Amino acid sequence: MYLKRAATVVTAALFMSACGGGGGGGSNGGGNLLQGCRPISGGSTATSMSVSSGCVGCNVSNAAQAIDGNGSTFATLNMPASSAGSVTLRATAQSGIVFPAGSLAGMVHSISYGTSAGLVISLVTYAGGVQREQFNFNSGGGSSTQDPASPGRVSYTTTQQYDAIELNFTRASGAGIVEARVHEFCSN
Repeated sequence: MYLKRAATVVTAALFMSACGGGGGGGSNGGGNLLQGCRPISGGSTATSMSVSSGCVGCNVSNAAQAIDGNGSTFATLNMPASSAGSVTLRATAQSGIVFPAGSLAGMVHSISYGTSAGLVISLVTYAGGVQREQFNFNSGGGSSTQDPASPGRVSYTTTQQYDAIELNFTRASGAGIVEARVHEFCSN
């Protein structure tokens, strides 16, 4: 069983903020980009990805860079113009790490997308491979462009424990490219 959350739910404790760009410093790289973001990285932390069979040309590249603890690197999810279906990237914490209910689940990212019918961009949490919660931070059509040089952060407060976070793009049809750069998956 999982809890599906909508962007309008105030109790989701969503915060979106610009996280600043540039600047080196610190062992995390990326300077202020990771401030307030505890990367889900290290040990046996792993990524997995999936692309639905109908999503022609969809892909994920450099997946491991979403869990490397370096805000200057990133994984990229692509959905070409006119493709429909879903693309996902999941980070699973190293063995034995479980984030308790009340923890933040999020990512540092930059996402841009053209006109898309029914585009849903979600963060989904899992525990032991079982879906726990889903937060849709974009739902419906429209278009958006975020400057890749100025990544932002999206996160929400969970109500259930988790050991994995997934970014999921799903759309019915589209006329524009969808691209996301995931600098790091985060907790607090």
